[in-house]
Amino acid sequence: MVSRELFIECVELLEEQYALDMYNSKVLSDMYGVEGIKIESALYAPLVKLLRVWFPVTGKEAESGVVGKGGDIIYSCEIQRYCYNGAWDGVSDAGGLYDYLVNKTNLHSIEVSYEFVRGKSSRSGA
Repeated sequence: MVSRELFIECVELLEEQYALDMYNSKVLSDMYGVEGIKIESALYAPLVKLLRVWFPVTGKEAESGVVGKGGDIIYSCEIQRYCYNGAWDGVSDAGGLYDYLVNKTNLHSIEVSYEFVRGKSSRSGA
C-alpha cells in the first residue's frame, strides 16, 4: 500500500503539472491563434495508473469514465477528478482524497515505503 505521505506528494505534483499543462496549452493556442492545442506531461498518465494500482476504479467510472458536454471523457477516476477540478464535498485536499479512497476501497493494509538511492531501491515497513 502506498503511504499517505507519498500519495499526497504525488497527487499534489499531478495537480500542479495539470495546471501547468493547461496554462501552456492556452499560451500556445493564443500564440498561434488555434483553439484546442493540448499539452500533457508524458509522466502524468503513467503516474495516475500507478496510483490506481492501490486505488482501482470501480462503479460507473470503471465502465466509461465521466463524460463531458462534448462527449469527451473528462476523467476516469477520483484521482484525476481531484487534479482537474480540485476539492469536492468530503474531499478538501490530497490527504482527504487519500482518506476517501482508502475508505471507498476498504483498504487498510500495511504501508510499505521505498527509498531510491543511486538506482537501487530499499524496502521498509512491516
